Amino acid sequence: MLKLAKAVVESMGGASPRAMALSRQAPALASELQLGKMVVVTVQLALVLFAIRLFGVEETTGFHRILPVVLGGFVIHAFLPIGYRQPFYVLLTWVSIVAVFGGFNAVWLIGLSLGLILLAHLPIDYQARIALIVVAGT
Repeated sequence: MLKLAKAVVESMGGASPRAMALSRQAPALASELQLGKMVVVTVQLALVLFAIRLFGVEETTGFHRILPVVLGGFVIHAFLPIGYRQPFYVLLTWVSIVAVFGGFNAVWLIGLSLGLILLAHLPIDYQARIALIVVAGT
């Protein structure tokens, strides 16, 4: 946004006081726009989750147990710095798995998933990795 404001100033043939003031306000306006969009999307997500709970969608699958995790995770994820978003997403996924499957089954599911990922990253021939993953999957 700041680059855009500077480009506008340069295209106007100079740096007038009004143009310079606008270019200084650009980052603040951009962050206010982002926050406004974030609030709108959060309210929409909350309404969808409320409707899901109200009408009992997927009650037997445990989906209703992760609805609070989804809403809270969405809001936290949006405000995290970029470097922390992926680890947070992994943690959020693991919390959701525990909420749906329970502790013991969640440990098995996460362990098996990590095992398949490790097999996929072995430094061996591609065909051998595929064969190992197929054998492990069966």
